[in-house]
Amino acid sequence: MLEVKITKDIIKNSCQKAFEKGLIKSSVDYFTIKDLIGLEILKSILECSEKENKDYHLICEENSYRVKTDITNTEPKPYHECIVKSYNSRQKFDRYIFVRVQFINDVPKRAWIAGWIDKKDYFKKSINLKKGEVDESNGMEIKFNCCKIKIEELNEIHPIACT
Repeated sequence: MLEVKITKDIIKNSCQKAFEKGLIKSSVDYFTIKDLIGLEILKSILECSEKENKDYHLICEENSYRVKTDITNTEPKPYHECIVKSYNSRQKFDRYIFVRVQFINDVPKRAWIAGWIDKKDYFKKSINLKKGEVDESNGMEIKFNCCKIKIEELNEIHPIACT
């Protein structure tokens, strides 16, 4: 797992992109801003090009990446899980890359790139959960069909190239 400093430029670029796209109406919209911050973090440390389409977000060394960003209250641990909603399985891309962002007093302060995994491997290794079930690992009721995998099962990210 790689901790990444959230710079003023990352925040500025994320907010600017959100307003340009008409995605947010106010300066605080965590669920939109967090996704854009995750993307900006990856662009700041990896040699990747951004692609805007419905299937993936980045191209790195001829692999297409779907960026999954979550908000966290604490530093992620290897046993924490990364979740993908089941309907996302139809999108066409090569790999998932998972990012966690920590907000303190409404400001993104810390971030971690949890790792990456080939899409096919994700669905082979992940645990499938159905809406309404109770997740045995944490006692939480599942709100949507999804799959989950532990951070320790992801590939570590190496800055500059997505390898």
